[in-house]
Amino acid sequence: MWFVLFCTQAWAAPLSHEALPKLLEKNGQYQEQVLLLDAIEAKKGVLRRSFIPRLEGRVGRERYTLGPGPTREQSYASLEARLNLFNGGKDHLANKQQGLATLSQTHEKETTQRQILTRVRSLWNAWVHHNSAVTIIQAALVQNAKHLSAAQKRQRAGLATIADELIFQQYALELEQELAREEEEVDDHAKMLQAVLNLNEIPTLPSTPKMIHLDELIERPFVADKHPETQQHSIKAQELALERMKQSRWWAPRLDVYGALTQYTDRQQFFERSQDRDDVAIGAMITIDLYDGGTALAERRAKVFETRAQGLLQEQRSRELVAEHEKSVVHVRLTHKLLEKAEASLKLAEKYLQVTLSEFQRGVKNSPDVREANHLVLTSQLNVAQTRWDHDEAQTHLMEFLGL
Repeated sequence: MWFVLFCTQAWAAPLSHEALPKLLEKNGQYQEQVLLLDAIEAKKGVLRRSFIPRLEGRVGRERYTLGPGPTREQSYASLEARLNLFNGGKDHLANKQQGLATLSQTHEKETTQRQILTRVRSLWNAWVHHNSAVTIIQAALVQNAKHLSAAQKRQRAGLATIADELIFQQYALELEQELAREEEEVDDHAKMLQAVLNLNEIPTLPSTPKMIHLDELIERPFVADKHPETQQHSIKAQELALERMKQSRWWAPRLDVYGALTQYTDRQQFFERSQDRDDVAIGAMITIDLYDGGTALAERRAKVFETRAQGLLQEQRSRELVAEHEKSVVHVRLTHKLLEKAEASLKLAEKYLQVTLSEFQRGVKNSPDVREANHLVLTSQLNVAQTRWDHDEAQTHLMEFLGL
């Protein structure tokens, strides 16, 4: 049993913050976007394919009667080739639309990648935080055990009562409960990271996890119009404009050339010899829509309004992104200041504990005072860990805006 546990622990790989972007390729949601982009790429070449002849073959056998004559059964077959030479420029516009569709899916893939990476980084930040909390509480348990041992010695020497021992025992139970909760959080986040990143084993935390303090991020320029969300609105407006152009060419003629080889049955052409029922045709045909009942005009007008709507939506989203980015920068700065204050508060709590222990040795302070001073240090340490977590989360969301 111990050997299996040892092998499992040795096999689990440490998961660093820097490795997270490289591991996204195994995420199913990211793979979906890659395949959707491949699907659009596979459809490219609309214009080129429009100049490839279309071949249609037909073969069959039918039973029929001609007037009062007897029932007859004959086979028929045809082979036709058709080549479009001109389609009013619609194929060229469709080819442009295909290119825009590829670009749109590229931005959709980037948006999804940013969202997944932000989620993974948030899970990693929480994982590190709960690991820190476990370490802090374990240290507090060790410190409390020392104070309990000292209280027991003082009790045996007649310098303290059973109450001094009980207060440290009760505090140890509180710490053990909190430790169990934090250990569960560590395990939950490790398993979730394994699931999201599709890892083969539950990851372990590096011995010295590198905490990100990328305050230089706040100095990086942010251009809302280059954000994938606003880019997608812009592409959508371009697609609508192309569709409007296609609708405006509803009347454009279509030029096709064709050739056909057909063998009819007697029901369609009556000749004594079967070879006399063979037809060969070669020709050219111009097709012009003279009137479509105003359908194209209505569609074109609709596309005008839809294009304007996309433009307004792009402007609105751009303004919101600028505001959200500024809010993220402010939050990074705020959490950095709060972290400095939390660390300063911890130093004061540690100093207060040392003073309390010194006065306890002189008999000025009692066991409840020591317990309270210990708890103050623990609370301050957990507050530093929580504020560091908040700061890392603020930077994570700022990195999403910047596409890092």
